[in-house]
Amino acid sequence: LRNGAWLSRCPWSCFGLETSIVSLEYEDIDCATHGMVHEYERLLQDLPNPHLQALDVDHLYHLGLTNDRGCLEELLRGIEVVVMGGSRIRAMNFALETIKRLEIKVQNDATMEDLSRSERYSMYRAGPILAVSHGIGNSSISIVLHELTKALKYAGLRKITFFRLGTSGGLGVSPGSLVVTEEVLNGSFEPFLTKIVLGKKVRRSTKLSSQLSLELVKFGSQRGYPVLLGKTMCADDFYEGQARLDGAICEFSENDRSEYLKNCHERGIRNMEMESLEFAAFCHHVGIPSAVVCVTLLDRMQGDQVTVDKEEITSRIEQSIDFLIDFIQEYTQGVS
Repeated sequence: LRNGAWLSRCPWSCFGLETSIVSLEYEDIDCATHGMVHEYERLLQDLPNPHLQALDVDHLYHLGLTNDRGCLEELLRGIEVVVMGGSRIRAMNFALETIKRLEIKVQNDATMEDLSRSERYSMYRAGPILAVSHGIGNSSISIVLHELTKALKYAGLRKITFFRLGTSGGLGVSPGSLVVTEEVLNGSFEPFLTKIVLGKKVRRSTKLSSQLSLELVKFGSQRGYPVLLGKTMCADDFYEGQARLDGAICEFSENDRSEYLKNCHERGIRNMEMESLEFAAFCHHVGIPSAVVCVTLLDRMQGDQVTVDKEEITSRIEQSIDFLIDFIQEYTQGVS
């Protein structure tokens, strides 16, 4: 939508609730432009699941939404960019800052409305940008990726770009660095996600949109952000999987840890986190252009515990939010 507003004509009573959707106005914003969606031609309507056609109503349980009565089309019409982060607060702050920076008008001084009707995940809209929480770990982000992508499909959206904006532990980089993921590796240093489906191992590529990642790094460097391109290791957990010595269980030596992290760094890995493997594999499999940007909270080569104070963590997260909003704003200007 351009030069107008997404004004809800679909009350929450469609989902058994009586409150109304917050209405936001925005003008001249079209995020599916200049480098964001030019690598893929597949549409969201081409999801690789023929069984969806047999469902009269699809209950998106963890979002508390259904696809009946056209409500998802009203709720999500005009969404072109999805930004995913771990917590509800982070998703809400991203949406609020986007509204402020892109000068999106909120009608009647409305407060930010959580578009999810479940306590599991949260979704906040800022014009054509949807900020979504995904929880911690590959299993958690997998659930919301499935249900959110189906919701976008049912809303009739054709092209869209996904970003994961998160926190991570750095490897040989300064705390506060913004690592744009070049390649996602599993704990065995492979660029694949392995899932067990019907008792069998299924391996899926974790390929991201390379051109989008390069554009992020180029833009950040030109604007003075502490951005770098590097490989990301996605671990299954926070402690043993990331070679930490401070978990309740640790059955390797400090020397083993040091050698492992040195090996990771030599392979080009610059940060560790717990969601990018599923995020990248899912987006690649369904044909959604995607990129991962994570701020580093510490250098894991120097230690395991996150000892930086809350104010500094908040400052680093805010800088990562500023960076991505600046990037989106840059690539939406001049579009008619």
